[in-house]
Amino acid sequence: MTVLPQQRGASFLIDQVEPEDIVCPEDMGDDERLLMRSIKEFAEQEVQPMFDEIDRRNIDVIRPLFKKAADLGLFMAEVPEALGGLELSLLAIAGMSESRSYLGGLSS
Repeated sequence: MTVLPQQRGASFLIDQVEPEDIVCPEDMGDDERLLMRSIKEFAEQEVQPMFDEIDRRNIDVIRPLFKKAADLGLFMAEVPEALGGLELSLLAIAGMSESRSYLGGLSS
């Protein structure tokens, strides 16, 4: 695995940036797109209808939703595969973060 120097703030505006260093959603693979779609569908179909109960901190609603979120891999994005995680790319992690925004209070 190659470790690239970390960009700081808006340094990409003044430093030399190579085209291969730029990533965009179109660079995602089919598996990554499927994961993002699964997270969004989970949020829309199972989490969003329960927002009121989540806001009331109803543990009987929250606990099963957390279990389903864990089964989807929402808590294992950056964990190495050797430890049971997904070891996703930075692009996939960014996409997953965007998809988590649909989870409302469940993601915080």
